[in-house]
Amino acid sequence: LLYNSKQIIYLTLKHRKIKTMHGLGKLILTPRMADLKSDKNIIFKADPYCVFLLGDQRKVTTPCKSGGTNPSWETDVVTFDRTIEELLVVQIWDSDLLSKDDFLCEGCINILNFIQTGGKQSITIELFSKGELWGRLLLDIAFEPEQKIVHPPIGPSQTEQKQFIGVGKF
Repeated sequence: LLYNSKQIIYLTLKHRKIKTMHGLGKLILTPRMADLKSDKNIIFKADPYCVFLLGDQRKVTTPCKSGGTNPSWETDVVTFDRTIEELLVVQIWDSDLLSKDDFLCEGCINILNFIQTGGKQSITIELFSKGELWGRLLLDIAFEPEQKIVHPPIGPSQTEQKQFIGVGKF
């Protein structure tokens, strides 16, 4: 049997069960800095860190040592394998060595627009605690769509087939 290249690609993809749902890919987050209303620590400055929640995925940055009310995480990059979720939740916590970490504030953002437009953007997310505005987080957000898998055709190309047919006669 001879198949053309379109038929071969179709048959290959059919047997591999490849997801082609819109919006699949990598969501890349880089928290830059936060401006928080207050530091809940009395003696020492807070060591804030970010927790990002996307569906059942949870990612955490490293604490900003003595960041207080103006922490920065310039080198932390958080990557999610995105499926169908549209809501990204961001929480800020204070890392404590001797006791349980303290929740400071949280905010959320619909990421669908960033997925549709692609590229890298800087955004500000408002953060709340007990219904009160507690601060803002400056965040770089980028989306890299999943690359479509294109398999080379199996067997000779149409040009090679024509050359082979013309080589000799039986």
